[in-house]
Amino acid sequence: MRYILILTISVFSFHLNAQDSKHDLFGLNMDLDWYSLTNYSALTYFSANENSSSPYIVSDFDYHLNQVDIELETFNFSEYLIAFEKGLVATGSVLEKLSPILFLGRYNYSSSSKFIEKAFEDAEFLKNKLISVHGNPELKIEKTEFRVYKWVVDDVTIIVNSVQDDLTTTITYLVNSR
Repeated sequence: MRYILILTISVFSFHLNAQDSKHDLFGLNMDLDWYSLTNYSALTYFSANENSSSPYIVSDFDYHLNQVDIELETFNFSEYLIAFEKGLVATGSVLEKLSPILFLGRYNYSSSSKFIEKAFEDAEFLKNKLISVHGNPELKIEKTEFRVYKWVVDDVTIIVNSVQDDLTTTITYLVNSR
């Protein structure tokens, strides 16, 4: 009877843990795999692996965003990108376990005046959203030409930066354990 109880508890806790996302960014489950997030073939990954000089395989994940409703979509970034580890051996099954290392959401501004009008407001919005989940940032720099906020939570580094020279506000979510 004791073994049945232990087995039942183990199965139940495994099932609960399997459903929880350890790396969740406003509904984006960064523990999902290449296929679930991109719906691209293995050939797409391995072709990018051969032809890209970047240390990552960078992709959109429009397929996933069209399939699910998540809060992150409501942020209306100009760009939504995810990056995967590069250099895997060419088998499709390895991609079933390949989760992204990095998420990047970016607001692009067409001019300095648009940046001045909107960028720090966007950075403040992202900062406040992250504070509600992760508490105050461990780094906070607010200058007239840029803003930087940084959180390190468990094995994740999150950075929000707004840079006038680049005419962008960006959130970067990096999973350090991958």
